[in-house]
Amino acid sequence: MYQIFADGTLIYDSRYEEYVITKGQISKEVNKSGSFVFTIYQDNPYYNQLEKLKTIITVYRDGSLIFRGRIIDDNDGFYNDKTFTCEGELSFLLDSIKRPYTYTGSPSQLFTRLIETHNEQVAADKQFTVGEITVEDPNDYINRQNTAYEDTLTNINTRLLEPLGGYINITHDSTGAPTINWIDDFPYLATQSIEFGENLLDFTKKNDASSIITALIPLGSKIEGSNVEARVTIESVNGGVDYIFNQAAVNKYGWIFGVEIWDDVTEPSNLLTKGQTYLNEMINLDVSIELTAIDLSNMDKSISAFELGDYVQVISAPHGIDAKYLLTKQEIDLLHAENNKITLGYTFSTFTDTTLSNTNTGTTLNQKVETIESNYVTDTVLYDEVEALKSMISQASDSITMEVLQEYATNDEVTSAIGTLYTQLKDSFEFVFTEIETTINSNDANTRQEFEEIRKYIRFQDGNIILGESDSELTAVIENDQIVFYDNAEQVAYISNHKLYITDAEILTSIIIGNYAFIPRDNGNLSFKKVRGS
Repeated sequence: MYQIFADGTLIYDSRYEEYVITKGQISKEVNKSGSFVFTIYQDNPYYNQLEKLKTIITVYRDGSLIFRGRIIDDNDGFYNDKTFTCEGELSFLLDSIKRPYTYTGSPSQLFTRLIETHNEQVAADKQFTVGEITVEDPNDYINRQNTAYEDTLTNINTRLLEPLGGYINITHDSTGAPTINWIDDFPYLATQSIEFGENLLDFTKKNDASSIITALIPLGSKIEGSNVEARVTIESVNGGVDYIFNQAAVNKYGWIFGVEIWDDVTEPSNLLTKGQTYLNEMINLDVSIELTAIDLSNMDKSISAFELGDYVQVISAPHGIDAKYLLTKQEIDLLHAENNKITLGYTFSTFTDTTLSNTNTGTTLNQKVETIESNYVTDTVLYDEVEALKSMISQASDSITMEVLQEYATNDEVTSAIGTLYTQLKDSFEFVFTEIETTINSNDANTRQEFEEIRKYIRFQDGNIILGESDSELTAVIENDQIVFYDNAEQVAYISNHKLYITDAEILTSIIIGNYAFIPRDNGNLSFKKVRGS
């Protein structure tokens, strides 16, 4: 059931014949304003009362807000029908100007300042409350400037989103008032999955390698007083060379150089860290999946509809897919549900994750949470206590997969899934220990389901044992003749030939060598004295 309001006044309701539209299409995409196009006839009482740029249009599905924006265009048709084009509320940030500025400080403070400046220049219905900010800079310190008179949205995109990443997510309270959030990742998990043979109708997968680089020249701030435009480089902390590379990516794609500039980085060691993090992202394929799928919420109101920013579990054995993908684009047809489309995007978090997550045909953790009761005005979901145990073994032409899973849900609005997945290939095998916790966010007017996944693994590969957590910068590799410790892909310590080698060490209390020790005194000095034996 869809409803359209203009400045809070109902102009369309799918249940009433007197409120008719002949077209109603919503297009939404992450970090984009989105659009809504609808057509009405002369007999609609508000046919001549909708004003461009001023009238606020809102669209609700079963009581939940799915679009808010303003009219930017209207066209009169042959039969005196009128088609209105609306842009989403993120475009309100185009109405304000940020005057030239120089800023140093945290990213969150600059984001907040930009929104506050916007609010000072626009009417109340185009203002935003600043909400959650989870995107961070490693040093929590950035240096930004802009000498042009640019709108607020351009400043946010070029000064914050492009260099630091993340998503702009606008949420609404029960009154419809908008809160603007800048988050590093969406925390929502769809309660329905997309499965081959059930609700998957069409499938297209695109692997984009156009942005891949395998070697990077990182550059920092400008060096004052130089005759040419010299910048800080990593040569002094990188063996005399100004670039870094990923050997595995070079072996796969060849040498592809890129350059990235961080104007606010003055220390070569910090520049090296930023460069390594950036390179680890740029060696990954951008994978997008365009799906046509049946939204089961249209047939079962106990199932929540797909929402932009949801992670959706996609399971299709013929396509070799069993993973969670971010819903990055959504097309909604208010009159013809069969035209609805969603686009799912995924960027592999590590170079080896391409084989870890998507090439195994065995079924991974099932994230569907069965709902017992749903009130779609607030979309409040209640859960009974339920515990499910599952084990399975599957065999493909090149792998054997064994899984043991326990799922547990309570009406405290917390759902947990703990599982162990064992995968054997011809040249390696891997244990993955996964713990997923989902909660119902009662602070969200749409009461979305949030999730957190903790993934740990033990991998046996090429005679080595690799230990770690999927998103951790720290890993340990047990090799034939040494144990190596890595921090952000950089070797920081190893044990070999009965000795421990550490790149940098900090001793907090004392050092004991045989019968002797370096021990701090109360006055701050350091003593070397005998502590054992006669």
